[in-house]
Amino acid sequence: MTEWMNFPGAPTPGTVLIAGAEVPEGVVRQIVLGEKPKLFRAIVTRVDGVARAFVNLCPHFRLPLAVEGRDLTLSPGLVWCGFHSAQFRVSDGRCVDGPAKGAALTPIPVVEIDGAIAITGANLES
Repeated sequence: MTEWMNFPGAPTPGTVLIAGAEVPEGVVRQIVLGEKPKLFRAIVTRVDGVARAFVNLCPHFRLPLAVEGRDLTLSPGLVWCGFHSAQFRVSDGRCVDGPAKGAALTPIPVVEIDGAIAITGANLES
């Protein structure tokens, strides 16, 4: 579950991604951390009250799922890649349709603590 750490610009465990209040159920938020050329892109959502996060790169062509500021939500429970129309479940990141079918988004382990969604680390509850 540490594959996300291999991406350029990957933040350290403990890094806050977003305030929990900014991610209501069914909403997908795009997060960009760092500076060029080492930008780290993530998406954060909430499924059944639990925060989930994934690296924001489609496994098909290694491009971000969408241009920043554009809604990724295809329908409840699905996000899509705006470049090649792959569709991913937000519950587990698995691609259910499109050119990346069978592949999955790379998960980022997160925990919600003190009102913030942060990357899980040794000093955080998991």
